Amino acid sequence: MSEQSNEIVRVAIKLEQDGHQFYLDAASNAASDATRKTFQSLAADEVNHIEWIKKIYPDIEPVDINQQLYAKVKDIFAGAPADFRAAIRNSQSDIDALNRAIQLEDKAAAAYEKWAGEADLPDLKELCQKLAAVEKFHRQLLENMINYLEQTDDWFQKDENWMFNGG
Repeated sequence: MSEQSNEIVRVAIKLEQDGHQFYLDAASNAASDATRKTFQSLAADEVNHIEWIKKIYPDIEPVDINQQLYAKVKDIFAGAPADFRAAIRNSQSDIDALNRAIQLEDKAAAAYEKWAGEADLPDLKELCQKLAAVEKFHRQLLENMINYLEQTDDWFQKDENWMFNGG
């Protein structure tokens, strides 16, 4: 595997570690139990992604990561501007925190899509595409939680397919 591919894998592992810590922090500041559990679930997902990457590339550890490459993505989770992180920590509602998390998931998906385009190996390209798809799925989960919090009754009817019939 080329050094560029090694760097992408190392930075991907670091990005997932950053996401794990970010979601643990967000969970500790969530107002509702449902939002807290959503953030905890996303934190656990990030650990699963790390294990998945390491299973595919067992010889790569995120030691001595390419700081130039990491600098391009560190603001997604770990290096998110202090005011952004404070806004999540001090958000007036869980909905604001969830919306901000959606922004981060979009950035993570975009980074993985970019790396997929730069990958020199088919398996690395596939890994990056899968990770991008997972981050997009996280976005859907976060949107679903917002819908649940904003319109709980409608959520049960729409997402849980509850049917009401008279008689």
